Amino acid sequence: MGYKAFTDRITVVGSRQPTGAHLLDQLCSRHDIDHRLIPIRRLPTNGMVERFNGRIAEVLATTRFKSAED
Repeated sequence: MGYKAFTDRITVVGSRQPTGAHLLDQLCSRHDIDHRLIPIRRLPTNGMVERFNGRIAEVLATTRFKSAED
C-alpha cells in the first residue's frame, strides 16, 4: 500500500492530471506514492488537505529520530 500526496500547485495551466514529467511525479512514482491533483478553490478538499498536512507536522514535531537518515 502506497502513500498519497494531494497537490494543485505543479501543473501546467489547464492540465489536471499528473504528466509524469515533473520531478515531483517522478519522486512519487519511485517511492510508491499516489500523487493526486485536487480541484482548485474547493473548500472541503482544501480543508481536508490542510488538516492532513497539519497532522503530519504534529507527528513529525513529536517524533524522536535517532539520526538524519531516519
